[in-house]
Amino acid sequence: MQSSSRARSVILGLVILALFIVGGVAISQSPDDESDSAASEVSEDTATTETTEARSTVGDAQSTQLSTTTPAADTLLGEPTNWFLVIQSSDGIVRVDVDTGQSEDLGLYGVLLGQAWGRVLVRRLNGDLSTVDFEQLGGETPVELSLDSDGSALGSNSRVIQGSRPGMAWIVSDFNDTAWQVDLSSGQIVRTVDLDQSTWFEVSPDFLTPAAGGIYELQDDDSYRLALDGRILAEAPGRILVNRCDESLACANQWVDPDTFENLPQFFLPKFAYEGWFPQVLPGGRFLTAGPQDVVDSVTGEQHRLQTIETNLVWDRGLVISPDGKVVALNPSPDQLRVRLMDGDGPAVRVEGLLLRSSIAAPIFVPRSSD
Repeated sequence: MQSSSRARSVILGLVILALFIVGGVAISQSPDDESDSAASEVSEDTATTETTEARSTVGDAQSTQLSTTTPAADTLLGEPTNWFLVIQSSDGIVRVDVDTGQSEDLGLYGVLLGQAWGRVLVRRLNGDLSTVDFEQLGGETPVELSLDSDGSALGSNSRVIQGSRPGMAWIVSDFNDTAWQVDLSSGQIVRTVDLDQSTWFEVSPDFLTPAAGGIYELQDDDSYRLALDGRILAEAPGRILVNRCDESLACANQWVDPDTFENLPQFFLPKFAYEGWFPQVLPGGRFLTAGPQDVVDSVTGEQHRLQTIETNLVWDRGLVISPDGKVVALNPSPDQLRVRLMDGDGPAVRVEGLLLRSSIAAPIFVPRSSD
């Protein structure tokens, strides 16, 4: 009798346990939970889509000093700029739309040497030296190179110095003492000069200041002749910046005409610094450094402050400013291109999807051609 009672108790306990299990399963699959699960999936899908779209627009936000978050507007920098950047990539020379961050192959295969007087100079794979004007670079692609000449003698690390005389440019190498002068109207190398003295950083071989001082001008027979006392500091389109002292040792900087050496007072003058600091003209020729962290528009005198991390890039040709002073482009390493608004507070935005190639030519701002 006890055995039968125990059996009934066991059976009753198993039935109750089964009922608890079935009820728990039913509760876990209630409509409310299914609704919450579906909402969670939709929320995650929406967040993923929004994140993917944001990254495709402005690139991945980086957790470094040079990174930033995605701007709210559709443009890369939050407002239109109408500028392209021409830069060397691993596949050739490309054009980057500053407004969208999208890059486009220009069909130019060779080495980007630099810019001068509204033209870009390229050493082609076959050794020819070619030029193309900004209007073509800002218009339809692919771009056709023009004005070919034999550039086989150019050094492997050659770069362009615009100089101060319209229509002419110099190609120099950081590793030898030869310079080549190019007539941009024909694309021809018209002169080859052996440099006995090292030239100042971004000053063309047209002018030279040796260690003993004095401003010497290159002559037709490739010799140098004293033109002015003092020293040359920088060179820009249509003018050179010199430092001169009077008989009482009062020293000052001056912009002078490169042909007549007459004073040009209409341009902004950086102050003379006795500690040996030299102003540096940025690529394009309009902006120059006015201190360790300041740049100034030499035409209007408008001054801007660089971010601390950007200052060394000026001397490495890794920082350029658009001619209207609106956009700063940075090339801090061979595989990075970053842009920011000059007067913006945030750090620079990285342009994604570019595989750049190490180049001694700085990025080049080219205006978008009007249709």
